[in-house]
Amino acid sequence: MTNQLKNLNEQLNESKEFILNKWAGRQATKVAITLGSGLGIFCDEMTNKIEIPYKDIPNFHAPSVIGHGGKLVLGDIDGTSVLVLQGRIHAYEGHSLDDVVFPTRLVKHLGCSDLILTNASGGMNKDYKTGDLVMITDHINFTGVNPLVGPN
Repeated sequence: MTNQLKNLNEQLNESKEFILNKWAGRQATKVAITLGSGLGIFCDEMTNKIEIPYKDIPNFHAPSVIGHGGKLVLGDIDGTSVLVLQGRIHAYEGHSLDDVVFPTRLVKHLGCSDLILTNASGGMNKDYKTGDLVMITDHINFTGVNPLVGPN
């Protein structure tokens, strides 16, 4: 095992243990949702919530973008246990791609098998209006780097 992968696994385990200690006695969840800009109000609909600020979770970074609450929220939606990442960090905030994808790697490490990603995005379809829901099936990566490079 490379040092990079060993370090990543150690960080994931540290974060996982911290969250599981807060989560004690709760049902494990298979569903994770990452909320993009302006969607933090989704958590208002959750019941039986446990909110953990990102700044408290080892190896996490708090977002600086308006509309990203910076909390991991565990709770229920209509009887289904979910883990919600209320906001996220971005590479354009100065974070490495390893740090940007760390929360996604962690939810898998916590046992989540289903991940829903949301975001605020632009489009070229003139029929789209602000607030329309669309499903993005592909995108153009202009960053020149791929977040999947390295140990996964």
